[in-house]
Amino acid sequence: MDGVAPAHRQSPGGARRPTRSPHGRDPIVVDDVRIAADASGAELSARVTGGGSDLPPRLWFRVPVEHAAALAAGGDAFLPVLLLAAMSGGAPLRIEAEVSAMLLGSTRRIMRLYRDWGGMPPLDEIEITAPAVARERREPQTGAFFSGGVDSFHTVLKNLARYPVGDVRRITHLVLVHGFDIPVEDRRLFETVRTRAGEVAAHAGLRLLPVITNARAAIAHLPWESAHGTVLASVALALGELFDTVLIASSYEFLELRPWGTHPSLDPLWSTETLEIRHDGAELPKPEKMRVVAASPIALRILRVCWKNPDGQYNCGRCEKCLRTMVTLAAHGALERAEQFPRVIDPRLVEQLPLGEFIRPRWQDLARQLRARDGDGPVVRAIDSALRRSAWADSALGRIDARVWARLSRLGVTPARAKSLDRALTGGRATALLRRLQRRA
Repeated sequence: MDGVAPAHRQSPGGARRPTRSPHGRDPIVVDDVRIAADASGAELSARVTGGGSDLPPRLWFRVPVEHAAALAAGGDAFLPVLLLAAMSGGAPLRIEAEVSAMLLGSTRRIMRLYRDWGGMPPLDEIEITAPAVARERREPQTGAFFSGGVDSFHTVLKNLARYPVGDVRRITHLVLVHGFDIPVEDRRLFETVRTRAGEVAAHAGLRLLPVITNARAAIAHLPWESAHGTVLASVALALGELFDTVLIASSYEFLELRPWGTHPSLDPLWSTETLEIRHDGAELPKPEKMRVVAASPIALRILRVCWKNPDGQYNCGRCEKCLRTMVTLAAHGALERAEQFPRVIDPRLVEQLPLGEFIRPRWQDLARQLRARDGDGPVVRAIDSALRRSAWADSALGRIDARVWARLSRLGVTPARAKSLDRALTGGRATALLRRLQRRA
């Protein structure tokens, strides 16, 4: 349509070689798909060639040997991350292994979503060539991606409270991915997370399925917030011999949805005839999810939200996400029982936070909740200050102000010196005017 090459060619007799892309790029080729196992574990992998030098020579997914039967031989698992990599380079994608016909049929819509959402370098709709096959149904098993955060904890707690043991909709496995938010090289932190996730699984009567993958390397050149869902989709498809349903916990509620790596319009499109990938939990805002989490002793003992993890810390207690979680826990009266966080919030850390436009409404809600609970205390005042400063920084006048200060700094004029000059020349009226403008931003 509109001069765009077909999203895929179904070739039951084998893959057909695509023509070069309109940009002259050679195709990304996936071949030599294999599963290998030994005493240390089992691995699904494929060779990747073409498409430039950004791609790893092999993509792989590894599981403990007792989960070897979960790995699905075929090309499904390699499609999500390499589709986005191919789109970013305008290169055709050829997979020389069977791919679900249903998944192939969804790629046109997937590509349009990514292209229309923006937030990434220009993306082209590309040609995908692979032998198509209709997958056959298997026994029901439900997996849930689990990081130890608020969203994934809520998905698990809600599901287990709703569905009794034996119900086909009940979660059976927690899927923990090494190489998603924890770098593959950081084994020490992952082992800590794995041990604590194992406690959750044992407490709930579930099985923990740890997966390690280098799939993120294929999209390392793309913004993570927009591309991360492809890693989860690839992992889910790699485990296609075990699950008929995999749950991805929603980051946002329906009322605040925006283009994001995981999304209710996108996640189901990665499904196959035998595996449904579901976006879960968008019906509730984060404070309501936290209410459920704050009532769970196991969640308060294990909760992990940090993506920065300086020096391998489980939760750093200083980044925006850690501090937002701590304030939310405090608003629910649960911070002192949350074992993996500092017990006291430092208002100075809150006041210094740069709060982007999209995250500010959450902090405004938190300030209201905390003010209703504890009054106008130092943390509430710090939130108000951070909100004002961040709104000013994002405003047109704020951007002009930042440029002026940058130029003054290059001339050796410090803020203290500028205020001294203002007091001498205008009696401090310029500083007072600036503060009034900041409050109105």
